[in-house]
Amino acid sequence: LHKKSRGLLPFPPGPTGWPLLGNIPDFPKQWAPLIYADIGKNAPGHHFIILNSAKAASDLLDKRGAVYSNRPYLTMACDLPGMNDYLLYLQYGERFRQSRKLFHRTIGTGNSITAFYPAEVEESLHFLRNVLKHPEDVAIHVRRSVGALILRISHGYIVEDDNDPMVSLAQQAMENLSLVGTPGAYPVDHLPFLRLLPEWLPGTAFLRDAKHFHRVVIESITKPHQFVLH
Repeated sequence: LHKKSRGLLPFPPGPTGWPLLGNIPDFPKQWAPLIYADIGKNAPGHHFIILNSAKAASDLLDKRGAVYSNRPYLTMACDLPGMNDYLLYLQYGERFRQSRKLFHRTIGTGNSITAFYPAEVEESLHFLRNVLKHPEDVAIHVRRSVGALILRISHGYIVEDDNDPMVSLAQQAMENLSLVGTPGAYPVDHLPFLRLLPEWLPGTAFLRDAKHFHRVVIESITKPHQFVLH
């Protein structure tokens, strides 16, 4: 939570928050884009500013990217499970700029991705074969194909089995990333002192979640790296 500094423009008008909790109860747990779009019609935003048009997003995040390029620092994502080194949560600075430059150089242009066309074609054919065999499991086939392609491009790992443990680990990591990145899902993001509470205290299940997420983070980084080393 940040407070308005003297001399800066005021925040847009928004819904009145609760004492201590602020607007935490207002954050949607489901259908977030639709709910935010509806809230945006009434100009909300005290600690969060919701951009409800492509033009506003482009004007602020693209044309003025040097000002607004930083990421939110979420306690449940960055401090507890250790996702602060993920490019998604990396704070704006020299390391972020270098990481983004390397990422763009590898798969950020039309010419650079041509090197991966054979892998994309092969995984696409595998996906289609799986759909023909089991059309009722399309969502499973999509997750398998995406995970297999990412592992192949990033670490040269070729998935042979549809139940490959490396793909399952990557999927679990992405699911955890989605959970901790949902605004309002964990009150500790808005009240960071909650991380200091003991685990036995009721209402601190997020601490146990964080330990599980941390284990997945470590495994999702080290296991593919160990494959490359061997």
